[in-house]
Amino acid sequence: DYLICGNSSDLSFARTNPFSVSVWAYFDSIINKTIISKGGASTSDYEYRLFTDSSGILFFSVYNPTASAYIGRKYTIGVSTGKWYHIVGKYNGVTGASALELYINGVAVSDADYGTGTFTGMTDNSADVIIGHYSTGYFNGSISDVAIFSRALSAADVKEIYNYGSPNDLLLPASYGTDISQSSTKSVEFDGVDDYAATTSSFQSAFRDSFTISFWVKCDDGQPSAEISILGTRNSTSEDWVHCNQQTDGDIT
Repeated sequence: DYLICGNSSDLSFARTNPFSVSVWAYFDSIINKTIISKGGASTSDYEYRLFTDSSGILFFSVYNPTASAYIGRKYTIGVSTGKWYHIVGKYNGVTGASALELYINGVAVSDADYGTGTFTGMTDNSADVIIGHYSTGYFNGSISDVAIFSRALSAADVKEIYNYGSPNDLLLPASYGTDISQSSTKSVEFDGVDDYAATTSSFQSAFRDSFTISFWVKCDDGQPSAEISILGTRNSTSEDWVHCNQQTDGDIT
């Protein structure tokens, strides 16, 4: 599995424009895994790349394939499986390895240079930005909250992003009844038979005036045989106060 983000001029920073890549990554395997790169779908040609090697050491590098030259920084301690990491790679626009920095969980961690040749700037390879795939390899795990910035993030910027918190668990089964607390921010998987999640009545009383409801939903049946309630609330006499349904033609109303 991988995601192609397209080839936009906004995603290229050749030759020496500062930029940063921010991502949350959860590794099921740490061996030779590329998190994100611009280029490299079928070759080793890339503009920038965030990846691990065979030992799980994390690298961030920028490349000029015309000169066969690249610079980068790495974190020699390595990452582990089974946990979320917030990772940032940034490039400040100069041509030495010190121009790059790696952050893990809000802290600058790169401790060694990485590179070869005489690097004078990246080459815009007119290739797609790809998440989770490089050459013949594929990321094994989860990637979330990817962001690319057209500037070198400050240490304070990185810390602020990290402090927003790790991604929510996107698969929390609702086995029956009211098994999720009102404060939960996790998503749930419903079986279409008897699963539901309910808040207390205080939710209704909190929104007497203007309000907005936002949520993500993935419907397993695009055209159900009967109208399905996605979200709703009722008053003490079972009258609908607000309701969001999926209709039999698939429309959400």
